[in-house]
Order: sequence, then structure tokens, then C-alpha cells
Amino acid sequence: MQKRKVNHPRRSYPSLLAWRRAQGLSQRDAALRLGLTQTSYSRAELGQVVPRRESLKRVIAETGVPLEVLVGLA
Repeated sequence: MQKRKVNHPRRSYPSLLAWRRAQGLSQRDAALRLGLTQTSYSRAELGQVVPRRESLKRVIAETGVPLEVLVGLA
């Protein structure tokens, strides 16, 4: 059985970028603080991937950015 590809709308995370810049962090340093690889962090920041639920929980806990703001609903 083939895996079904799910298309998600591309969404960048400007609040994630703003948090990183406010902290004066490189993408690599931000990724380390969030427990992600630099590649995963970069792709999430640019909206190329939809972060996994566990990754989002870590991002919210570390950054203090509410989920609604993080995903652009507020």
C-alpha cells in the first residue's frame, strides 16, 4: 500500500523568525534550543514543512509564543 501524500498549505512562521531575531540567534542556535536540526528549523520557519505536534509543543514552551500566533490565526 502506498503512503498517501497530504498537501498542506504553505505557511511561514513570522513569529518564529521574530522570536529568533529578538533573541539574537542564528538558525542553528535556535534549532539547538528547540531540539531540532538546523534544516528542520529552517524549513519550518520558511513554511516548507508543517512541524510535528511534539515539535510545536517544544517551540511554544521555549518561545512563549501562543499556538494561535505561531500559526497565524491571531
